[in-house]
Amino acid sequence: MKSKTLTPIIVMLFMISFVSANIQTVSLSPSSVDLCGDYSNYVTLSATGVTNQLNTTLTDVKAKLMIIGNSGLAHITNQEVNIGNIAPLSASTITPSWTIQCSNPNGGVYSAYIDYSTTNPLTATSLGQAESTIIVHQVEPLEVNVSVIEGQSTVVDDELPPVISDNTPTIDVDTNRDSICKGSLDHDEAFDDMDFIFFGTQKIHEYTFTSPLSEGLHEVYVKCKDSFDFTMQISTTIMFIVDTSNPEIEVVNPKSSITQDFVDFRIKTNEKSTCKYSDDDESFGNMISFEENNETYFSSTLTNLEVGDNKYYIKCRDIVGNEHSLDYTIEVELPPTAIISVDVEPPLKAGTYEVTVLPSKNLRSIPTLSYSFTDSPTFSRYVSLEKSGSNLYVGYMILEDYENDKIGVFSYSGVDINGIKGNEITDGATFLIDTSKPIEITSIEATSDVLGDITLRWFYDLEDVKEFNIYRSVSSNTDYIHYYTKTFDDIYIDDDVENGITYYYRVAPVDFAGNIGSLSRTVSALSTKKSSPNFIVEETEQNMDPPKFSTLKRYNDTLKIIERLLIDLDWAESNIKEKRTSEKIIDDLNLLKQIQDSTDDISKLKNQLNAINPNDETDKGLISTLGKAETIISTIEKTTPQKLDVTT
Repeated sequence: MKSKTLTPIIVMLFMISFVSANIQTVSLSPSSVDLCGDYSNYVTLSATGVTNQLNTTLTDVKAKLMIIGNSGLAHITNQEVNIGNIAPLSASTITPSWTIQCSNPNGGVYSAYIDYSTTNPLTATSLGQAESTIIVHQVEPLEVNVSVIEGQSTVVDDELPPVISDNTPTIDVDTNRDSICKGSLDHDEAFDDMDFIFFGTQKIHEYTFTSPLSEGLHEVYVKCKDSFDFTMQISTTIMFIVDTSNPEIEVVNPKSSITQDFVDFRIKTNEKSTCKYSDDDESFGNMISFEENNETYFSSTLTNLEVGDNKYYIKCRDIVGNEHSLDYTIEVELPPTAIISVDVEPPLKAGTYEVTVLPSKNLRSIPTLSYSFTDSPTFSRYVSLEKSGSNLYVGYMILEDYENDKIGVFSYSGVDINGIKGNEITDGATFLIDTSKPIEITSIEATSDVLGDITLRWFYDLEDVKEFNIYRSVSSNTDYIHYYTKTFDDIYIDDDVENGITYYYRVAPVDFAGNIGSLSRTVSALSTKKSSPNFIVEETEQNMDPPKFSTLKRYNDTLKIIERLLIDLDWAESNIKEKRTSEKIIDDLNLLKQIQDSTDDISKLKNQLNAINPNDETDKGLISTLGKAETIISTIEKTTPQKLDVTT
């Protein structure tokens, strides 16, 4: 029983030893190779030294190349090679070889070996004896980029296909590895059935259409096949719009003649364009761009149009440069306008005024003219006009004494000899009515200076006025009937006075309409003016360098400046005090004290000058005194704050 059990085991051991040693392979070369990716796509493996190790003939031997793992490599030649018979203990006369390629390479390291089979029957392998290491490199997916090339510029919109002005464009295809590419226009096909083949078998491919493409949208479908025989199943596409036609231009406004010297000039195009215009036929670059533009609708305001034909040149370019020109004539027939003038420059006070109407052209009949007030919409009064001369009309309007200021507005209507009606007033359409009197002056004084002249000073900031009327008499009942003169300043020196006479004055503000305000209170001063200028000569006899008349006048003017400065300082102090409670910065900057100190300084200076008798001084000495005084005045004017404005 034991021998029956051991015998098959011995046989099996013998058979295993026999199978592994019956065919020997010296080498499988190359022993190592890099494939795919940046390396070769093909390799041929050859077996050398295929030897029969048995004492019997091996019949019908076949060698089959095997690769361990899913390498993605494919056999170009047959995987199984017929070697034929091998004599006992002899080498095969045939050297088997196999060619494999990258088909769908799967990166990694793989081993190739040979399996043998015979009809004896027995099998053998070169695994562990003669192998080849194959390093498969990863191959990136086939990438295809398609673009369109045209003779002129290509304009691309993020939301729309490119628009080209070439109807025989060139399609450019770039691939990331050597390929053959085909394409179809406006329909998709399988690779073998596509319409045309691109020039180039490497990574750059081009195709230029030989027949012009129709206007409008087109789509090119592209498929490529690489050197691994990988063929794209889904096409890469590109869309573009062929546009070789010029843009169409339509004038929207004006459609007919116009009756004013300006117009909103509007045009539109049938496609996106850039449009310009000019009153002269010149190049596109020198023309004027429209003020408003939304790519198909354009507008600009044309002004200063002349009566008659006004010719304009329009040019539009679409986004690919196709250009169209259009000449357009705007006919202007202006209605009659008018210039209105009043014989007195406004503002006007109560009274009767002559009104003149000057039309821009001859009228068929006398025009109509009326006026109203902006604050009284229901009020309207006609002005009766009469013709004066060939093209001039005159009338009168009466303005009453209104409680409040008003703005008057003229309304005009005239018809020219062609029947065109106009109502535009180009000048003088409004006028100001001011019948309210200015507010009375409350701060006023009169003093006699060293020359005996009488100086009037007053302070007035209640409203803007044109001038001041001065009324003078030698009695205390001065009234409007005692009008003396007028001045535009708030100070007046009356040098037409006589020694020993007291003069009485009142002042009234006059506004720009000529309304005279209420008279101020009466002020008076006694003139001490010498009756003869010999007093200077008499001093000359006692003084070798008496003050010149110009120096005495300078002394007098300096006193006037001091008086005015004191008034300004008093006003500045009042302004600062008003804001002191609300603005802490006044105390922080010590502004009020600065003003008060300046007032003290200028008051002392005034007392010093009043204390001297200028006629007793030498001219040189008086000039020196005045120079020092003027320096003090200048310093105070520059350093004293007069008004506070706080901004945040």
